[in-house]
Amino acid sequence: MRGRKFNPEFERHTLMASVPRSFGERFLSGGTVSTEKWLVVTGEETLEVSLDDLRALILEGRVKLTDRVKKGGLNWIEARHPPALSGAFADRHAALSEVPPSAASSDIPAPFEGDRDAHDAFAIYAQSHYSPAMVASIVNARCQYHPDLLPAYICKACRTPFCRDCTKVVGPETCSICALCGSLCLPYEEVRQKITQLADRRSGFGWHDLKLALRYPFQEPVTLSITAVIYGACHGFLPYLGAPGYGYLLAGIGLLPALLANAFMFGCMTLVINHIAAGRLSYRRVFDLTSLLADPQEMFSLSTAIMLVTTGPLLLSWRFASNHPPVLALALCWLLCYYPLAVLVAGETQLFTATINPLTGLNAISRIGGSYWKLFLMYLGLIGLTGALGGTILIVTIPHDLLTGLGVIWLPVLNLFIFLPLSIVLGLLVFYTNIVIAFLIGRTLFKCADEDLF
Repeated sequence: MRGRKFNPEFERHTLMASVPRSFGERFLSGGTVSTEKWLVVTGEETLEVSLDDLRALILEGRVKLTDRVKKGGLNWIEARHPPALSGAFADRHAALSEVPPSAASSDIPAPFEGDRDAHDAFAIYAQSHYSPAMVASIVNARCQYHPDLLPAYICKACRTPFCRDCTKVVGPETCSICALCGSLCLPYEEVRQKITQLADRRSGFGWHDLKLALRYPFQEPVTLSITAVIYGACHGFLPYLGAPGYGYLLAGIGLLPALLANAFMFGCMTLVINHIAAGRLSYRRVFDLTSLLADPQEMFSLSTAIMLVTTGPLLLSWRFASNHPPVLALALCWLLCYYPLAVLVAGETQLFTATINPLTGLNAISRIGGSYWKLFLMYLGLIGLTGALGGTILIVTIPHDLLTGLGVIWLPVLNLFIFLPLSIVLGLLVFYTNIVIAFLIGRTLFKCADEDLF
């Protein structure tokens, strides 16, 4: 007997009118169906139906994309895969979203939900169904119909990947729609990057981030070396500050380059924090001089705020309470402990007023939670190792009675041949350590940020 021709428009209006007809009702009232038999597993029930009746089950919502189906003696597969069922899924999706079903099967422009809605739908799915298997299925995806090709698109509803030739382009904005369910497709590469970012964020902050941080400055080894050498050389005149007989002029000449060098270093640190907190691990311009010089006022203001809020108490205690070691010790402890918070606030807010306010930094601890204390332990370890290595270099290279034995008059010679090379070596060490600390701060902010994927 001949089966009744499947009418998607009729089924869509039936569904929208909330008068679904089961496959049994259609069989009893509308003639017979084709002899082609399919098996479908819905929940714990296995049904043997014709192709037309299986399409009706899909339209009624009783068969989902992930339900298993089988045609004749073929293997079991998910219902979203057979081309014979794709039209039914497209019609159901069109009916539910009030999109004309012809949009999924013709080149006539049709209204689709905006990109923002599609991205939000995929983000909700990714966040609610997150698992390593889900991440692997997207990251390692291949085209549904061409397993040897990388996908260009991925469906936002059924998550099926397609190459560029396997989706249909419709509408004036050249939207790509799924060949199976008719939903809007998203650019695969963008989705892959976002899913990888989600997996990275959910992995938590830990020792893996420290390994990444130690390698990060070497993405630009030449620029790192040149920048660190300049930074260290700017500190080569600091010995004049402690040498009597050279006056305030030379002392000022020794201090000014050091202040400029620190401003530049803090500027680089805030840039690193911005890039890493945004998830841009592969960003190659670690030391972006153009960005720093484009707004020197911001660089100097943030640098001033960091130095005031961290070293300010120490300078005040040295000036007014130098005879009280506990006060000096407390101020030194504040410098050591609050420094990463000051840099964190500067990099996150880019505001002088927020950076100089200790309450902003203390509030960041409660906001970040336990990850901050992991960061702080890593910071203490880096500072301890840097201090021990730098102190060892100083002890080995400079005798404590060097100036006393030779006299202050020899300071320019000593500065040129001993202090300046030593400052360059120590500058390289200090600059590298601070960039690593900035990377760790950026990773902490990234891991603790809201999951606004798309």
